[in-house]
Amino acid sequence: SSSTSAGSAATSSTAPAAVSPIVPGWQAVPVPKRGAVYDAPQDWTLEKPDNIIGFGPADDPVTMTGVSVYQKGFCPGKSSSYRAIAGATARKGPSDEAVATQTAQRFADVAYSVGDRKPQVAMGPAEPVQLPGGIAASRVTATVTNPAPGPCDAPTDAVTVIATNNDGQASVVFIATAEQNAPETLPDPGGTLQQMAMSFRRAA
Repeated sequence: SSSTSAGSAATSSTAPAAVSPIVPGWQAVPVPKRGAVYDAPQDWTLEKPDNIIGFGPADDPVTMTGVSVYQKGFCPGKSSSYRAIAGATARKGPSDEAVATQTAQRFADVAYSVGDRKPQVAMGPAEPVQLPGGIAASRVTATVTNPAPGPCDAPTDAVTVIATNNDGQASVVFIATAEQNAPETLPDPGGTLQQMAMSFRRAA
């Protein structure tokens, strides 16, 4: 109701100033665990910053915190469903390029496998990019073809992964994925994910 939103607005104005987005009209998404922040469109829902979302088997999942979600719970009876999701993690590997590529492949495999059927992953090359603040990073984009789409699944999904700050052991990693070629997906799934990824930066 409007009265509650007015009340919450009043409370939040006394709280510490929120981080400002660098993408005009978007919202900043803090990732305290990684000392990072990125921007997401206004119509994405923010999880609690330290909530851990995991994909894949419990013994070797791909996890993320600082999670934002587009159309959470859109699939009837599946509260964990989403059209798109993003967050950050850390992954082991000798270089940003290696981590970006390996993480994109691993994430696609664990997030989109159906039973023992793995998805097809069309992986782009690791590209050097520069994040805000002049931070060097490596970006990989992939298109994932769903092996057995259910009634709420899109036929393909876009995945964007950014790895940065590698110390020879591990990188900080931004992961985003969005459904494509289905009703009510993001207007420009790949473009939106790229813009989100390229806003990934150190928290002030």
